[in-house]
Amino acid sequence: MALKGAYRILYVAPERLESAGFIQFAVNVEISMVTVDEAHCISQWGQDFRPSYLKIVDFLEQLPDRPIVSAFTATATKEVKSDIECILKLASPEFVVTGFDRENLYYSVEHIVGKHKDDFIIDYIEKHPNESGVIYCATGKNVDTLYEKLLDRGVSVTGYHAGMDNEVRKKNQEDFIYDRVQIVVATNAFGMGIDKSNVRVVIHYNMPQSMENYYQEAGRAGRDGENAQCILLFSAKDVMINKFLLEKKEFEGIDADDIELIKQRDAHRLHVMEGYCKTTSCLRCYILEYFGEKTKIPCGNCGNCHREYLETDMTNDAKWVVNCIAETKGRYGMHIVIGTLLGANRARLREVGAINYRSYGVLSHRNEADIRLLMNQMLEEGYIIQTNGKYSVLQMGDISGLKDENTHVIVRTFAQKENAISRI
Repeated sequence: MALKGAYRILYVAPERLESAGFIQFAVNVEISMVTVDEAHCISQWGQDFRPSYLKIVDFLEQLPDRPIVSAFTATATKEVKSDIECILKLASPEFVVTGFDRENLYYSVEHIVGKHKDDFIIDYIEKHPNESGVIYCATGKNVDTLYEKLLDRGVSVTGYHAGMDNEVRKKNQEDFIYDRVQIVVATNAFGMGIDKSNVRVVIHYNMPQSMENYYQEAGRAGRDGENAQCILLFSAKDVMINKFLLEKKEFEGIDADDIELIKQRDAHRLHVMEGYCKTTSCLRCYILEYFGEKTKIPCGNCGNCHREYLETDMTNDAKWVVNCIAETKGRYGMHIVIGTLLGANRARLREVGAINYRSYGVLSHRNEADIRLLMNQMLEEGYIIQTNGKYSVLQMGDISGLKDENTHVIVRTFAQKENAISRI
């Protein structure tokens, strides 16, 4: 039927393009356009790099006449855009960017540990009865545990993860889509192709591995244009879980040279995601700037913008951080630098000679949390740089601003523990 022109549009997985039978079909029909969906998968800097996407250009070159080629993605950074253009061999392409700002979405990050996450979710659902929501968890085990807890509380809930039987997953997904259940607890295996308009909240039980993943998953809220909330529940353990999951990541079909590049990319994106969870700046600005929409004006409508802060001038402390990194010659990571500044009595510091640095112990009047908060802000502002890779080290960034007497490094801490959700 397709060979006779009965169909105007064919949806094809990229793996199918390598089939000799499909190629034989393609060269004998008139193809006016090839559209690559989820085009970020072409790039090794995209969050879901798939080697089969690289074969698309080989398929195009086998056609008698090259058709118009278009590519679509919701999460393309500058590097990803460049890769898409280069790999697909696009000639003078027209770029159409509709913008990343979803003004109806309210972003917030809540620093909550352990079972308090469960308490937060139960409290939220009870205060928002009959509202449709997605709760994302990092592992299938977390999905099952939280699902059982919510079910025991009488919540209308279902679950979804790759470890479930296909028929069970399909039924659970349809129950949620057609409003037969209120809440779905799922891993990131859930959501591709889901366009449910009335999702009022997306809660991340664990921090995702990248801003791309977070933006896509959180963006499943409020597709009807009505106000919706995107809440991320963060604890330091989330970083450890994601590092473990990335270490177990499989690289089937990917060249050895590319594997190291992907590992560096994953480590960088995890670091950026951690920065989102720890920043005291506007969350919407953080997301937009990551995707290349530069803005310094706080949105006034996110969890951080609605919080009150205590501000501390730590300019002199910041200069000592730079001094310490200079003394390490950029060879060590945050643990060594913080220990040095605190004047910690550690064998490792004696081993590397840090106890002889001028910066050793100069910030002993601070606690570790204060220094870590300062350094996270310095990373965000570019004064210092953390390299990618398994053993990341700290290096100097652009410190010219610190030489200006009018420049101050102001560190903000939450003035109160209550969450901003209740204010909406």
